[in-house]
Amino acid sequence: MLITLKSDNNTNANLFTNFMPEGLMIEPDSEVGLLNASYKIGGGYVIGTGNDNFSLRLGPENVLNELTVPAGSYADLAALTLAIQNTIHTHIGTLDEITQACYPTVTMSVAVDGGDNKKLTFSFKFDPIQNSFQNTALITDSARNVSGDPINAFVDLQMAGITNGGGGGPGARAAGTFYKTGSASTYALSGKGITVSGDGLTNFQPFPFGAIITQTGGAGPEEFYVIEFMPTGGCESLIGISANSALSADEAVLQLRTTVANEIEIYEYSDNAAEQIAAASQSFVIGDRLRILVPAHHHDPDEPQAQTAIYQKVAADGTVSTFNFVQNPDRFTFHPNSRDIHPVWSVKTPRIIGQLPKVSILSLTGCVVDTGTSITSDGAAYSAGEVCTTTGGTGSGCEVLITSTSVQGDVTGFTILKSGNGYTAGDVLSLVGTWGGHVTSFLATLTVAVEPAVSNKVSGGGYTQGETITSTQYGISAVVGPTTGTGQIGALTITDGGTGDIPPGTTITFSLGQTPSGNPTVAATFEAHALDGQAPSIKAVRTSTLALNPSYAVMDRASYTGQEFIANEQGFRDLINLNSTPYTNTDDLMTFGSTDDITFNQRTTNNILVHLDNFPIKSKHKGGQGKAIASIPFGDNGNANVGLFHVATNWLVYHSLENKEVINANEIVVRLTDNEGALIQGIEHPVIIDLDLRPRTR
Repeated sequence: MLITLKSDNNTNANLFTNFMPEGLMIEPDSEVGLLNASYKIGGGYVIGTGNDNFSLRLGPENVLNELTVPAGSYADLAALTLAIQNTIHTHIGTLDEITQACYPTVTMSVAVDGGDNKKLTFSFKFDPIQNSFQNTALITDSARNVSGDPINAFVDLQMAGITNGGGGGPGARAAGTFYKTGSASTYALSGKGITVSGDGLTNFQPFPFGAIITQTGGAGPEEFYVIEFMPTGGCESLIGISANSALSADEAVLQLRTTVANEIEIYEYSDNAAEQIAAASQSFVIGDRLRILVPAHHHDPDEPQAQTAIYQKVAADGTVSTFNFVQNPDRFTFHPNSRDIHPVWSVKTPRIIGQLPKVSILSLTGCVVDTGTSITSDGAAYSAGEVCTTTGGTGSGCEVLITSTSVQGDVTGFTILKSGNGYTAGDVLSLVGTWGGHVTSFLATLTVAVEPAVSNKVSGGGYTQGETITSTQYGISAVVGPTTGTGQIGALTITDGGTGDIPPGTTITFSLGQTPSGNPTVAATFEAHALDGQAPSIKAVRTSTLALNPSYAVMDRASYTGQEFIANEQGFRDLINLNSTPYTNTDDLMTFGSTDDITFNQRTTNNILVHLDNFPIKSKHKGGQGKAIASIPFGDNGNANVGLFHVATNWLVYHSLENKEVINANEIVVRLTDNEGALIQGIEHPVIIDLDLRPRTR
């Protein structure tokens, strides 16, 4: 009786069951013989003990790390390649932050050769550009201070996030944004940004290495220490690079400053003083980024050359302008790797809330005030310290300072920074943030209360149009406009809004007039409601990556470019066809690859034992495992060919089923193994077995 058995899919190609719906009556002591067999050999690679190990060293590591490729069967060379590459990438993720940044995983590759697709190419590249330029994030977690000393804050390697944004405090959304809280017209100390607490950043670390920025023509060094920011305009601010973190920010050896008029000034330290470098007039517009580049090193460390800094402006469209200077022998010069280099950024313009607006104040109406103004919608993605312009309502000029937010950036506190005028009580104003990241459909809104700019006005007497008068408190100055009668003030223009912190409704009293007309002098007074202010900030502060460990100094390039790879396990070498000697390199790039085409190792035996598991058979394979009825060749004499194979039995040999009684077989289970009883690897569907079943011959 001819019986044909076959597999269903690749999953059960080496162990499958065929069902007999009508049953198969098998007489006692029947015999079975294998007539034909056909099967498919698939390509693939098996990784396990003996061929899963290699060693790798990157950068300053002083030991070789043994890495293990996950064990298993890989269908093709691409799958095996990905497994090896992922093993390397996972290892890089365990290294220190500097080495990780020197060897970003996107530049560490294992690839199938583009020619015959039968070889692998390994590539390890020292390439700090990929991870070396980050927005700063303010961290105040003392647990991150590796030295154990108390700290106020320091700059973290990673991008600013939802709970540690650069604006200071939970909810800050604007990465690299810092605002001033103090009212002094001074720069902070070197190593101090302006933070929500006013304490600043006190534990800056040196740049461990520079970002790679390609210069026009490729001239000069390729790697630079970089500090960059985006000025918000209308205030004095600076970024700089200091060689001494104890100095004031305006004593940094390199400084790029902005003025209230949005002009750019550049200072360098010479003869124990910061001097402005002669340059063509430069200005910026909101949205420009300004940066300082300092050559990090040369590729020949034995011949360092003194280098001067480069100052650039990057427009919103990406256009880069390099500032040109008159060549001056007093330019500050750097010798690569010769000093610690600390980033500096700071704001000089004071923060002032509660001034009088610099306008003709007496006739203004519809000015927005804090008392009675409420949050209608709290919005999202705002930051404490952020100044918002407004839209909506019947007036213009109102600006709002965010004083507190939720973790999600919802507005929870505010103060009116500029009252504006012309508004109507009950107007709803939308808050348009200036630090970015806001969605129009989620803007916060305020329902406003309004007052006239002044009330309970006393026009005084004895004043003359055009004279300057001052207040008896808060340092306010004003110019008298047209007068009436005996020198009563009809209009008054504020020229200096004062020192700030004027409580709304405060009575302002002015000095007596200086008129020689003989009119009686009476002091002018009014209650002030319209207020003004300034809350300066800088944003998008970015530097080359900073190390958290205070022991890191400027990078010794030679120690970071060293690389070594050893295929130290014979099985791995034989599979990938690599040399037994180490692959080493002391330059930026190490590449190597298979010496010969890689062949499949999925096939691990030359013979297949065919078992029928649900019969009481004594195995044909003496000393073997299972219930083998036949042994057939697996593939040809080589190990490279794949595809369909057919085996025809030249001499049909029968084997007893050892059944002593009639069997009504509803199923037949076929198992294909090697001589040790392990399921055959590399065999694929369709597997077809033709059997001849007969009663035992007498």
